[in-house]
Amino acid sequence: MRSVLDFLEKECNVSDADIDCADTVNSGREYLTGNRYDLLLLDLVLPFNEDDTPSAESGTKFLDEIYYNPNINIPLHIIGLTEYDQAFKDSAQDFEDKLWNLVNFSLQNNDWKDKLKSKVFYLQKTKKEYKEFIETENKFDVAIITALNKEFEQLKQICTWVSFPVANDPLVYYKFTLNTKNSNNIKIIACCINDMGMQAASAVASKVISLFSPSLLFMTGICAGLKSAGVNLGGVIVAKQVWDYESGKILDNADGSFNFKPDMKCLTTDQGIVTRLTEFSNNKTILSNIYNDFKGKKPNTQLEVKFDSVGSGPYLLTSKNYLTKLLENDRKLIGIDMEGYGIYKAAQFHKGTTPVFVKAVSDFGDAEKDDDYQDYASYASARFVYEYLFNCL
Repeated sequence: MRSVLDFLEKECNVSDADIDCADTVNSGREYLTGNRYDLLLLDLVLPFNEDDTPSAESGTKFLDEIYYNPNINIPLHIIGLTEYDQAFKDSAQDFEDKLWNLVNFSLQNNDWKDKLKSKVFYLQKTKKEYKEFIETENKFDVAIITALNKEFEQLKQICTWVSFPVANDPLVYYKFTLNTKNSNNIKIIACCINDMGMQAASAVASKVISLFSPSLLFMTGICAGLKSAGVNLGGVIVAKQVWDYESGKILDNADGSFNFKPDMKCLTTDQGIVTRLTEFSNNKTILSNIYNDFKGKKPNTQLEVKFDSVGSGPYLLTSKNYLTKLLENDRKLIGIDMEGYGIYKAAQFHKGTTPVFVKAVSDFGDAEKDDDYQDYASYASARFVYEYLFNCL
């Protein structure tokens, strides 16, 4: 046993911490029940318990048990070792039937070393390649998140998505590989939060970034626009910055009333992506195609894109007076939503992912608010992102 251990450590580069040793069948059973192993080296002549005499049948019986005992985790590969010729002959067929290897162990020659080294190196290489494949399979260039299913349904109309299930995850993900105008293959992952608000958005965005490591994280869908900022219904808004308009302090007044003193928490969009999106938005032909391709109800104004400040908060606004109050805190405000700041906050804690707010105006956040243009706004924002990725990456 010692010679095998020394060989694994010195010539196969297997760390001592990655090797467990069992001197009996029972202790081996305990290891296999509680752990998962890449390789089991099974001595055919083992005692069942510490006080038992080693038996020539113990190894092959244990090999059978590995298959019928549901509590045992079957290793990726099993190699039997024995220095006894008769045990080798008696067990050879059992190993061959199960497609495992049986090696005649001897201190007088090195045949067993060559066979064992080949198998260990093969397992190491295969495991490394499989790990790299999994990491590559789960690595995406772009992620797109929507808050509501109606927004996500419009995103799904843009291209042909394929379901991408993740084990033990309640979210439903879809993937798509975009062959761009510049002949680049861009891997895109998308999901729907199915909830409104910054908390839900931040939690899902953090999960998406952790799982898929996207370079760009877009949020598409609907938002409220400010008429005073010159935005039109259906117009796309790209945030240069997002801020939490309900961040601040509440103070009591002497008469028993209270005042809210805002303390704006602002997060900016990467200037590079803003510049590229701004240049792309000048392509009037593409904007016109987006508008014309939508077959449902849409506003009478052609699609345009505005860039400036967006406020996020917990309210579904239908108050012109409240919007006027918000403008006192940020004169560049052009849009209001409930999730944007949460997306940016999540990305702040993950290096390498740039969040981008791209939503379209479905209402003006006042008493005249309705749902007439939600589908179009959802489509327009998603299609704008798609066209940018296709034409510019």
